Amino acid sequence: MPLPLQSKQKNLEADLKQMRSVLIAYSGGTDSAYLAKTAHDLLGKNATAVTKTSPAYPKAQLDEAKKTAKQIGITHIIIPSKPSDLKNIEINQKDRCYHCKNQLYKDLKIIAKKQNISHILDGTNYTDKETDRPGMHAIKEQNISCPLKDAKLTKKDIRTLSKKQNLRTWNKPEESCLATRFPEGTKITPQNLEKIQKAENIIKTLGIKQLRIRHHNTTAIIEIPKKDILKLLKNSKKITKELPYQTIALNIKPLKE
Repeated sequence: MPLPLQSKQKNLEADLKQMRSVLIAYSGGTDSAYLAKTAHDLLGKNATAVTKTSPAYPKAQLDEAKKTAKQIGITHIIIPSKPSDLKNIEINQKDRCYHCKNQLYKDLKIIAKKQNISHILDGTNYTDKETDRPGMHAIKEQNISCPLKDAKLTKKDIRTLSKKQNLRTWNKPEESCLATRFPEGTKITPQNLEKIQKAENIIKTLGIKQLRIRHHNTTAIIEIPKKDILKLLKNSKKITKELPYQTIALNIKPLKE
């Protein structure tokens, strides 16, 4: 392992050891999975992963999160979303992500207090610090720890370390919640979230792992990496027949991998 990366990993481990007990906001993605693995290796039963379900969190992702948690061996708690959680999300304003994250951390604080857990962790990495996302404001307000960012571990670093530890998430495509598929100001409904999820699952059967369906009422705009465009076009008949949209378009600006 390159010395700079080894140093970052040691800094992360030292940070986690001094925390003694941690509760991890765990989506099952590359970052939170690596954080959960490292915390569990160091702290054992004093590390717990928590996943919150939501209509905007695809069932397939939840199933994968469960499998990864089982591989790691970490205690995994799943909490359901409440109807009240969706009030500030469904109107879909610019601060939607803030409200979602803010409620998540409030829920985690309740669990942490009940179980006498000293620290709540988020999987934000050092690369994420360069972006201005509303959810980051919730992290600061709720005083949530981001040990991956503090150790200056980038997304590339985390993929390298995850592969070394045989984590199934090491090359997992970037994913975002389904609420990001709606234009700002467009109301988010459970019915349309289900519609988007169905459409994306159909395209994934073609072997396309990374994609976004941008929802515009009866129109779907598909975003995929450049390498998958030809595959999508070859299956255009299947897509136009099975996707639950009247109009289907392809964004010629490829999705970043």
